[in-house]
Amino acid sequence: QLGLLLWLNKGEEHKDLYKFVTGARVTYEIYQRISSQSSLDAYQAQCIMGIVNYIKEHPKANQKELEKEVLKRIEVFKQQVEAI
Repeated sequence: QLGLLLWLNKGEEHKDLYKFVTGARVTYEIYQRISSQSSLDAYQAQCIMGIVNYIKEHPKANQKELEKEVLKRIEVFKQQVEAI
């Protein structure tokens, strides 16, 4: 935005800065889409929060119940990652 503002106010001399910044932003967006890092981070956070919420809602759950819930959440996470 700064590059665009300078170009609009100061003229052609700042056009190259605007082109560079725009190119960098496009490259970053393409990288994010290709790497799917945003999706992975979201799925990971969703998995962790699901486990945390289960523990909060079931404070007296025994070890087997906790293991079952954690494995269930991890399986969902695994399926989401494989779908990417």
